[in-house]
Amino acid sequence: MCETQIVLGLKAMRSFYQSWTGSSSGKTQIRLNLAEMELAQDIVDEAKKVLYGNLKAGYSAWAKMDYRYICPSRHHYSHQWFWDSCFHAIVLSNFDLELAKNELRN
Repeated sequence: MCETQIVLGLKAMRSFYQSWTGSSSGKTQIRLNLAEMELAQDIVDEAKKVLYGNLKAGYSAWAKMDYRYICPSRHHYSHQWFWDSCFHAIVLSNFDLELAKNELRN
């Protein structure tokens, strides 16, 4: 899969998300007070902690290549599922574009 296909895929997923949420900018248009912003940041930080905590990396001998992906759960679903990878890529594209692209490559 080439870089252009990956970027187009991410744009398509963002477009789907935007139509699903009703947001044309891709970001929720809500005014938050300071306490709500701190809570929102805590939620974002916790989401990043979960995503990066479920990151798996290594080398596949049969494919002869390195791999790096986020599994849905290290304890219950330790493999990579494309359905999950697509949603991981949507979230990751907001703060770690390279890992988002990698979710679709692997």
